Amino acid sequence: MKQLTFVSIFAILFGCSNMASDKEAATSDVAETLEETQAFRVDEAFDYATITQQKLQEYIDLQLLKNEHPELAKTIAPQLQKLLKDSIALPKNQDSLVVKNLSPLGTLLTVNDTLRQQKFSFALASNTFFKTDTLIANISTMTRQVHGEDVVVNKVYFSKQ
Repeated sequence: MKQLTFVSIFAILFGCSNMASDKEAATSDVAETLEETQAFRVDEAFDYATITQQKLQEYIDLQLLKNEHPELAKTIAPQLQKLLKDSIALPKNQDSLVVKNLSPLGTLLTVNDTLRQQKFSFALASNTFFKTDTLIANISTMTRQVHGEDVVVNKVYFSKQ
């Protein structure tokens, strides 16, 4: 009788401990999935801000090059139009301007499967100039196959409103 009691107590304890570890494993899986989702959203937002800053700096550099070398205006104009239909007023006689303090305003708006919009505030700065402004970054995301592998391609263009 003692052995039967001992075996049944052992079976109950062992069975309960397995249920606890299953619950812990399930909880752990949910926590890992949540962390991955949050990390993806942070990375995605970071990538959009990084891409936006790079493209905005490219636009500013092209505008300065056009102002400094008017003979290149016909070559540079189509590139500027691809990035921003309107224009950002830049000061005359500036050798360089740097995009600083780029920060998102509001939330990322999903227009459709491939297009997202984010409003950003930013500052243009040089040694003698400082200006803040806002614009909307239109981020187009497409998947292309390159050498049999799927590659995500992001294109950014800007609009004032």
